[in-house]
Amino acid sequence: AKQNISDLLGAFESAVVGQSGACRTLAATLWHHLQHRGGDGYQAPRVLLVGPRGCGKTTIARTLCAAAKLPAYHADASKMSETGYIGENVENVVGALLHRAGNAEDTRTGILVLDGLQHIVRQTPQPGGRDVAGREVQRDLVRLLDGMEITAVPHGPRHPQALYGVVKADQILVVGIVTFDFCADDEVALRAGLVERGLVDEMLSRFDIILPLRPLDAEDLEKIGMNFLGPIRKVIEPLGCTLVDQGGMAILAERAAASGDGAFALRSPLGQLRERATLERPRAWVLDSALAAELCRTRPT
Repeated sequence: AKQNISDLLGAFESAVVGQSGACRTLAATLWHHLQHRGGDGYQAPRVLLVGPRGCGKTTIARTLCAAAKLPAYHADASKMSETGYIGENVENVVGALLHRAGNAEDTRTGILVLDGLQHIVRQTPQPGGRDVAGREVQRDLVRLLDGMEITAVPHGPRHPQALYGVVKADQILVVGIVTFDFCADDEVALRAGLVERGLVDEMLSRFDIILPLRPLDAEDLEKIGMNFLGPIRKVIEPLGCTLVDQGGMAILAERAAASGDGAFALRSPLGQLRERATLERPRAWVLDSALAAELCRTRPT
């Protein structure tokens, strides 16, 4: 059954914090894809998410894949090379999507996420060598973004049941992710900034939608942190522990916002909290300013 647009938007809003504009755009884009995939003449959109570390780019892409309920593959673009002999290439990632889908037709209308495109911007290969991990990879991706036929090659260990096949990529919903921390007033300036940082204009021009994501502020990060407390409680409550927040999460969020690492900066202190609550039990834990300061210190050796 085809999903309702309000259900798709709700899926994004419940999983993603602080990027409402991007969520609305992607919900509409996904709904359009679900309505028209498989139709004659349909060309799936190509979407590029651009933003700083820890702003939710990967979370947004994963939410899109989960909401679509279509075959999907999340590729690490940093491992791609021009030929594939030192990593993956276009044929490998399409092969991975084919493996998830089970057949070429479902692969054709699936979702392919290319994460970490900022890692394939090298422009100065070693003397006498080829730029196998830089600009040539981007030019190779143009074949995928143009919707050409790709010979799917199984990635990972080869085995007799590995799926091979020719997949026409015109209806694959491609989502690219780029980590760059800079501001632009409009899309033209944004594209120019990406080119200055090593992305090839030939590849960028194939993306129909370029979505800039803003850095998360302390209020956003506090909401994310509070969401993290739920799973921690599920771990420690059976051990006889309780956990309440009394202003400590706001302090952790402010430090995370100032760090430039966004939501990633919450991982270490909340990981320490889960670790301590698991080992020092039973105990009633209160996340206040004093405990927040302790959690931000370097782990003892």
